[in-house]
Amino acid sequence: MTISRRAVWITVGVLAFATAAIVSNVHYDPIAPLRRVHATELPFDSARVRWWHQAAACLGVDTTYDAKLRYFTGDTIPKEWNAQPEKNTVIHAYTDVENHLILFERGFENGSALTVHEQLHDFIKTPGHPAKYFSGRCGVLPGRD
Repeated sequence: MTISRRAVWITVGVLAFATAAIVSNVHYDPIAPLRRVHATELPFDSARVRWWHQAAACLGVDTTYDAKLRYFTGDTIPKEWNAQPEKNTVIHAYTDVENHLILFERGFENGSALTVHEQLHDFIKTPGHPAKYFSGRCGVLPGRD
């Protein structure tokens, strides 16, 4: 029994279609790195929403609360976030702007100034601490202002 060329092409086409369907359903899970470092998602807190609105008002941004912004607490920044603090810098929180995630060091998750600071990072999507936003008027640098 010989296999016709048509049968081969149909088989190849079906396999290619099945592979494309599987690959298209695979997507990046931004929470996976946080799970890997055993971070815990914080429950909804109206105070964080209030601080969000304070940060927006300070920046002059007219916005509703960004429900995509999620908060976590943990002891380790995931390596996928590529956080490379300066040697003498103490980091109590870090923002993954692309995925709207904020990770607080355990014990610092309820600080209003630190929360607003990290929310500002999510708003402006600019690395570092430009004085225009982090001069103390809007984005208090905890321990400095």
